[in-house]
Amino acid sequence: MVKVNLKKTVDESYPVAVEAGLSARIPALIARRYPASRYVIICDRFTAKLVGKRLAVGLRNKGMKTLLLSIPGGEHSKTRAAKERLEDAMLKAGCDRQSLVVAVGGGVVGDLAGFVAATYMRGVRYIHVPTTMLAMVDSAIGGKTGVDTREGKNLIGAFFQPAAVLADPVLLRALPQRQLMSGLIEAAKMFMTSDRSAFAYLKKNASSALSRNPKVLTHIIKRAAGIKAGVVSADEKEAGKRMVLNFGHTIGHALEKLSDYRIIHGEAVALGILVEGRIAMNQGVLSRHDYEAIADLLASFRTKPETLSRFSPRAVVRAARGDKKSIGGRARYVILKKIGAVEVKSGAYAHSVPEKDVIRALKEAVLSVH
Repeated sequence: MVKVNLKKTVDESYPVAVEAGLSARIPALIARRYPASRYVIICDRFTAKLVGKRLAVGLRNKGMKTLLLSIPGGEHSKTRAAKERLEDAMLKAGCDRQSLVVAVGGGVVGDLAGFVAATYMRGVRYIHVPTTMLAMVDSAIGGKTGVDTREGKNLIGAFFQPAAVLADPVLLRALPQRQLMSGLIEAAKMFMTSDRSAFAYLKKNASSALSRNPKVLTHIIKRAAGIKAGVVSADEKEAGKRMVLNFGHTIGHALEKLSDYRIIHGEAVALGILVEGRIAMNQGVLSRHDYEAIADLLASFRTKPETLSRFSPRAVVRAARGDKKSIGGRARYVILKKIGAVEVKSGAYAHSVPEKDVIRALKEAVLSVH
């Protein structure tokens, strides 16, 4: 027998910088700290105008070979076909294994560009420059990359950590209000599962966050990024604790799919939180007081429970079976114990729930929470 010895320790640690005005210094920072044979900036058409073209010019002015690639905005661009087009463009331009991908955009760009980096030449380095609240607090951190299929979200992908995440809250000034609220909902979800004091801060300062107060947004981003970094450090490949980040996502992803992604991620997660929180309350795990506090915060981000009435509860349950956390065709849910903590049983952070209980929660969540 021939044994292939692959025991090794690899340090894949990386910085997450959150600083107002950082984007103006990114070309110099990247050129100095992350040398490459070629820089491949991947963005969507909006973020190309916002910062992508400026970044490309900055790198070229420093004598760096730079390729700027863009995709249409929106979830419909997160496909295997779009990945193939980006890879073909990189091959045509002669990008080699010493190239570095710079993902400039929100979750769609980050997931897609990260997946390109994970597989191009069997892996090249990449950096995230997130331009949305959702990406700054969540999707840019943790190395989850992938694309969507007709069967569901993020079912094809890889865990592949970036070399750095460079977040500038100033870029959020250009973000549509709907997208800002989507990201704040994702931050709220992290606080619900992991940090009661941060939840209280967000609840108290929700209006300031929505008014784009830079000090408040920077504080929220740093708190959320710290939670995400801690969870990822403890469980990179989502074998255990990282499941807590999926609170609201089993139902949320099902709603995104059933709406053909007309309901954007944060909005779908907010509805998922109302349903999955209701499951926990019906089980006697979560108090009504905490559930109502959660519902009140989500209402400040214009979450409308009546949106759930557009979907057949049985159709939602069927769609949830295709979630990547499912085992043997049975969906699993994160059960909130209280604001700041989830239920853990036998080391498991996500649990099977009878479908009749999920259907009940779907019907009840449409109604007033009070």
